[in-house]
Amino acid sequence: MAFVSQVKQAMDYLELATKIVQIAFWAIASAVAVLTYRHARRTVLQPIRTEIFKAQLQAMSQIMGLFLGKDELALRREFDFDALFHVNLWRLIDAYAMNFFDVQIDPESRPYNWKDCPMRMGVRDSDNRPSTSHLRQPNQDAPHPKSDPRVRNATWSRYQTEFIYINRKYCEAERNLNTFLENPLLPQRLVGLLTEYRWTAAQNQLLLHEILDAAAPELPEKYTTLEQLERISPDWLWNRYMHDFKNLKPVAAEIVTFIRDYFDPDNLAKSQELTDPSLNRTSGGVPPSPAGQLKR
Repeated sequence: MAFVSQVKQAMDYLELATKIVQIAFWAIASAVAVLTYRHARRTVLQPIRTEIFKAQLQAMSQIMGLFLGKDELALRREFDFDALFHVNLWRLIDAYAMNFFDVQIDPESRPYNWKDCPMRMGVRDSDNRPSTSHLRQPNQDAPHPKSDPRVRNATWSRYQTEFIYINRKYCEAERNLNTFLENPLLPQRLVGLLTEYRWTAAQNQLLLHEILDAAAPELPEKYTTLEQLERISPDWLWNRYMHDFKNLKPVAAEIVTFIRDYFDPDNLAKSQELTDPSLNRTSGGVPPSPAGQLKR
């Protein structure tokens, strides 16, 4: 009996040892698998991260080129707000001339033609359309009640700007911004700043519409003859527009600051020197990092 008991006890020890070996085996196998995965992740995903960084660097370098070193006037010239103002002012003047002086206008010969202004921004809802009676051609064969000054004044009192004509340079600037906004690699904060910049520019379109609508009732008092209208100086309207113009520079400065902080060129250069011994030189300084190219 003692022998059988010893054999049974030995078998129990053997079974326990087997289980311990199995547990140790699977523990070691799991640890090896985890370490292998972590190593593979560093070696396989690092090139992907590098390519993403390069793509971000390229896109943000292009964005920096739009804003870096440009003052408020330079930023406005990118959209050519001067042209935006003048083409829409001429549209207002032409509408006034057609209404009060029966002037015949060919829209395609004017500054707001489709070639020079390929976009129109509607500023009225369909159920609140402005009067367009001032656009009708005079009927030379029948009595025309519009010749009555009271009728002309009543017609003009209902005038409202239906469209803002968007000049070609503004369209190109907005197209460039939209291209950057469609880039999925840009940080969300940068996308938000670019959207804010685009909206700031768009607010100046809406402001121009308000300025022109407010000026329309003043034209009959200022320009009672066609000769006076032909000598019109737009300075009084331009000054109103510039007084309330939404500046572009504050948002542009935020964009430049964000990109600089995002890449942090100084820290990138230090990190590159520590990880790459070939860059740790005793003289000559540290070669500039790729992000350093973004510095002004």
